[in-house]
Formats: sequence, C-alpha cells, structure tokens
Amino acid sequence: MSMNDADRIAQLLMSLQGTGATVPGPYQVWGLDCAITNSHLQAIVGWADLEHLMLQGCLISNQSLESISRFFRLVTLDIGNTRITTDGIAASAFPSSLQSLGLAGIRLCDRAVDVIAALPKLLALNCNGCELSPSALSRLTAVPTLHNLEAIGSRIAPEVAVELTRTRPRLLLRLDSGLWKSGVIVRPVGGCA
Repeated sequence: MSMNDADRIAQLLMSLQGTGATVPGPYQVWGLDCAITNSHLQAIVGWADLEHLMLQGCLISNQSLESISRFFRLVTLDIGNTRITTDGIAASAFPSSLQSLGLAGIRLCDRAVDVIAALPKLLALNCNGCELSPSALSRLTAVPTLHNLEAIGSRIAPEVAVELTRTRPRLLLRLDSGLWKSGVIVRPVGGCA
C-alpha cells in the first residue's frame, strides 16, 4: 500500500514525535536545534524519501551519515553544529542529488573537502566556522556548479579572495571581510558597497 502526501506527513510526525521537529511537507523535515537523534533518522530512512532535511544543532553523530546517504532524492541538507566530525564527512557518501549543504561549525580536513567538492550538483555551501585553509577554499571555489559559498571564520587574506572570485565571476563568496564577487567586495562588513 503506497502512502499519499497526508499519510507521509502523518507518519513523519509520528516518527519524530517529541523531538520538536516540524514537517512542512511530505518530503521535508525541519529539525533546527531539535532532539532528532541517529535512531530517528534510522527509523525513517527506509520509506521517507526526503528532499529537504534540516538538522542543524540536532543530536546526531557520524552514525547518521549512513542514513543520510540513503536519501537518494535529497536536495537540501544542513548538519551544521551537530556531533558530526570531519572524519565522518571524509568517510561518507552524500547523495549525488545534493544542491545545498550546511556544515557550519565542523572543522573540515582536506579529505572532507574532497568529498564535498565531488558533489556534482552542489549550488550552495555553508562552511561558516569550518576554518577552511586557503587551499581548501580554493578547491571548493573550483566546484563548477557552486554559486554561493559561506566561509566566515576562515582566515583568508583579501588577495586570495580577489584571485578566487576573479577566476569564478558568478560565485558569491562570503568571508569575514565581506561578500566577494568578480574579484571585488560587493558588500563589506558593516557597510554598503
């Protein structure tokens, strides 16, 4: 027996009861700073077929990455400020359908950056607080599909930002110094351009 949209929403709500998560649609879970755990994701992975999964600040760890990898239609994922580590990301297989990925607060090693850079449809990436090195930032800005990259908290010299965004004129790069595009700051911190 297949589920219609209302059945799917009801089942998701039942599976996530008590976590504080919301289910705005049949293929969406919004659990920002909620009590979603590894076991919650494991319980829904076989049938939920999620497209949008927001888990920033939830109680998940590297164990959840196995469940997340099985949401084959996933377009939006935010796992920032969780217990997930750079080693977990480096060993994971994110769904190739991902277009938006949030990793705020997870310090990223080179192996993890390589996994992220290999995502074929990635359009937006939040790496605020990930402390990216200039070489890691360079590898990420080279992702041909990427349009928006947030990297506040990465110590990147202005001359590096100039070069990275000059070579990728359609890329918007947000750093501590401001919002960069086409080799110039289009919106400095605390002011207008």
